[in-house]
Amino acid sequence: MENGWKKFLSDYILVQAETTLSIGIIGTIFARDIKVSLSYFFIPAILGLFYMLPCLVLYFKDDLKVWQIVLQRFIEWIMIEVGTMYTMKILFGEVISKAVYIAAFISVSVFMILTTVISDLLEKKEINDLNTKLKNIREKGDA
Repeated sequence: MENGWKKFLSDYILVQAETTLSIGIIGTIFARDIKVSLSYFFIPAILGLFYMLPCLVLYFKDDLKVWQIVLQRFIEWIMIEVGTMYTMKILFGEVISKAVYIAAFISVSVFMILTTVISDLLEKKEINDLNTKLKNIREKGDA
């Protein structure tokens, strides 16, 4: 159960970073003249929670099959794309063009891929470190 919360919070922070980077980059390129209020600061936290809720059940299951992990990440990606587009429409209104939405789609996808690859590499490193420790313990026990 504790590991589920740890993984959920880790992914929640990654999703917030993805959202912040995507909206920030697209906003600075295409919507420089938009006035930003202090309430915008809370948008990634709220969106991150919204994005993560559909996959909450999967975080507390011990043994996930590969298709479940792929499904979880696909649902997160769809939620992030839809939420980001909707948020941009609400925040910026008709000021932005279709090209901005396309750029945001690409930006969200790129950051989603990057964070997925980085987190998978870190998990693989952690698993390799644990396997090395187990191998060393076995070798000491055999000696």
